[in-house]
Amino acid sequence: GRLVPAGRISVLLAAGALDYPWRRYLPAALVGCVLWAVAYAVLGVVSGGIFDSPIVATLVATGLVFAVAGISALVARARA
Repeated sequence: GRLVPAGRISVLLAAGALDYPWRRYLPAALVGCVLWAVAYAVLGVVSGGIFDSPIVATLVATGLVFAVAGISALVARARA
């Protein structure tokens, strides 16, 4: 739920409504937070080293996001 807008809120509400134990939820949430932070930090460092212009880096990142989303949609459609 970390990469989906408002995903954390809905996951946390569902966990609370289902009385999911905190001792199981908290470690999983912590791992997710750390992975999310590391992924975005690495992305920033790598793109900052490759591109001199933040605008170019943003455009390339946006293109990659659309490409991954498109490929993901095609794979999902092929499996259906």
